[in-house]
Amino acid sequence: MLKYVFGFILVFSLAVYVAIQDEHTAQQSAQEGKQSSSPVVAAVPDSNHPQQNKPNPVRNLPSWYGFFRWPNGTTTWAILLTLLAIAEQTRLLKEYVVATKDGVRAANKSADAALLNAQAVINSERAWIKVTPHVESLKFFPLREKDAPIPDDLVDVLPIAHQFPAKLVNVGKTPAKIEASAIRYIRTATHPSQWDEVPDYGELSKFEMYAFPDDILTLTGQLSPVATMTKSQIEAVKDGIEFLFAFGIIKYRDVYGNPHETRFGYLYETQIQHLVMKDNVIHTIRTGEARFQTSGPPKYNGHT
Repeated sequence: MLKYVFGFILVFSLAVYVAIQDEHTAQQSAQEGKQSSSPVVAAVPDSNHPQQNKPNPVRNLPSWYGFFRWPNGTTTWAILLTLLAIAEQTRLLKEYVVATKDGVRAANKSADAALLNAQAVINSERAWIKVTPHVESLKFFPLREKDAPIPDDLVDVLPIAHQFPAKLVNVGKTPAKIEASAIRYIRTATHPSQWDEVPDYGELSKFEMYAFPDDILTLTGQLSPVATMTKSQIEAVKDGIEFLFAFGIIKYRDVYGNPHETRFGYLYETQIQHLVMKDNVIHTIRTGEARFQTSGPPKYNGHT
């Protein structure tokens, strides 16, 4: 913008200079007019010998005077300088807008980085509820069948309800407020991988329980549709004909008041079966350890 100020000063100075010269020329012409109107007898000009040294101010003025003479010349320069100033202001405004956008982008990036950093700190300090089986390997207690011999141990006579004990551990650094939960333990002929994608937890049990870091809590789910199993049903589970599947959800809040949930699904994986021939008789043997392992569709397992 400073260059336009200098340009205006230059044009204004030249306009003043030209105006002074025009005024001087006008005064000179007026004086010569007075002298020519005096009663002195003027010599008759000789057409063959024109007068010498007769001043012609207009003819002797430089050609560039017209660009700075008032009002046409100076008005043109004023308009030109105004347009150039407007163009310069437009350019500066465009640069300002671009710089502002860049500044906003930089500010947004800084804000996003700060938010991510704050979220990382919160995540590192927040409560995390992890759910695992309290007992990985089951011990089955079949119902005593009719006319079966009476066992020596009374426990084998009484009906045993099978349950899935879920172990809840807060592996985070701050306390968690557990607000609701649901655990279902089902004996089914359909493998959990073929179940619906959306878990059906039924009605959630609402309560308040605080889990401090490294605290261990236990919630249980009773086997359904019947809590007890006969000997043949237990064999069907061991043979992979039927399946025991426990799944559930835990809803809780961290110390920042943010809601979270932990979803879990555990299938009782039986021992691996092998067929062997012994004394011309086919026998079934089982190897490995039967225990609960993570299973089910993707939505059955995860946390927020």
